[in-house]
Amino acid sequence: SAPHADSPLDVSAFKLVESSADETHFIYASVGVSSGNPYAFSFYAKAGERDWVVLRTTATSSGSNAYISFDLSDGTTKRESVLFDDFGTVAMADGWYRCWATTTSGVTGSKLFGIYINNDGDNQSSAYQGVLGNGIYIAFSQEELGAYPTSFAYSIAGGEGSTTTRIAD
Repeated sequence: SAPHADSPLDVSAFKLVESSADETHFIYASVGVSSGNPYAFSFYAKAGERDWVVLRTTATSSGSNAYISFDLSDGTTKRESVLFDDFGTVAMADGWYRCWATTTSGVTGSKLFGIYINNDGDNQSSAYQGVLGNGIYIAFSQEELGAYPTSFAYSIAGGEGSTTTRIAD
């Protein structure tokens, strides 16, 4: 079974691990966006052997890559791009953080929402020599239409990749 940890909502999170290759170490999803609309990206993360995680998206005002680094040892952020409208972390129990950023899309189509392990907090989503098995813990990533991240919308019936509707936060 894959390495895991208990998440803030008492559901198993997964460990995003590095390979031993000199490459980027990440997961991503292709998400649909429309020009002029605001989007919020968020996920829960906890340090493992690595402390830094990077959110990368191409759903920005120009369609260019935007990065923001989150330090999972203390919850600080390092803005790598002016293409994010807002960003931050929320400290949770047991070393978990909810990491989030918002942007207004200037393009329509399928765009990248990626979570990258980072070895030093400075290299955006650049390649580095990984250590097999090192990584971070991730849970509950979501992309949503809106200018701020809302509370996590857990969908038991739909499972991973499903959509759900909620009453407004």
